[in-house]
Amino acid sequence: MMDFYRVLGQRIRQARKESRYSQAELGRLLGYSANAILGWEKGTRRINIEDLMRLAAILDRPLSFFLEGITEEPRENERVGQVREAFSTYVHSVIAEAMSELKGELTRTFHEIIRSQEFREAVVAAVKEGVSQLPQFLPKQRQLKARR
Repeated sequence: MMDFYRVLGQRIRQARKESRYSQAELGRLLGYSANAILGWEKGTRRINIEDLMRLAAILDRPLSFFLEGITEEPRENERVGQVREAFSTYVHSVIAEAMSELKGELTRTFHEIIRSQEFREAVVAAVKEGVSQLPQFLPKQRQLKARR
């Protein structure tokens, strides 16, 4: 059976070399030493999911490049499942936080817009224009006269 971290390390090394980074350069970008990168590449040091996501972004690889197809003994498969679950939970929380921030920003922007004089003038102009179009849709006895 394959050793999960050894195979993951080989993929990290391959991606790093293809991206033309030295271990020291990659370590500096991630906030680690070259020895830490070496440990990941040898499979003797475990990388956490957040660092693996940052590494994937720096090396311009999808996370699946590093994780897909690695099989392991049942005990390690449980660990892979735990990593996937942790990743899923992490991504969900990041998305939820981003959505909350976006909702707040949209609400603030909406309130700024509807309070602006330009918006009010545009609404009045649109209503005036719309009222002039209404007679064709109303029965004869209910037609409105457009104000100008």
